[in-house]
Amino acid sequence: RLVIPVIENGKIITYVGRDVTGKSALKYKNLKEELSVRPAKETIYNIDAVGDTAIIVEGIFDVWRLKYNAVATLGLVFTRTQVRILSRRLKKAFICFDNEPIAAEAAKALGEELSMAGVEVYIVLIDKKDPDLLSEQEAEEIRKIVSTL
Repeated sequence: RLVIPVIENGKIITYVGRDVTGKSALKYKNLKEELSVRPAKETIYNIDAVGDTAIIVEGIFDVWRLKYNAVATLGLVFTRTQVRILSRRLKKAFICFDNEPIAAEAAKALGEELSMAGVEVYIVLIDKKDPDLLSEQEAEEIRKIVSTL
């Protein structure tokens, strides 16, 4: 596993482990809650690196693929705490979850929550199964869209 720190306000809050072999049944594994400052689902990965506009994705590798202005909910399911963190920071949110029906429903639900909190929301649809599978050119197209709206 690749062990990745989750940082908020310049401090490490928790760690997430990501299987890079493709052999583990669990792709991601979070540090135990009792060992974390806050559990992974009560923070947003990469939140310190964005201003008032962000591309919201599910996973850390998705953030790495999109590079700029990307944050992750650390999974498909999001929490009220995560919605609160996002809505306090963002004026515009571009939600780019995986290309599957359950992810589309989750993106819509997150969009509704953020919209009710006053955030301008856009849903970004992709042809690939997962944002981390986008080519550099496809990722750049999404970044351009975000920077122009």
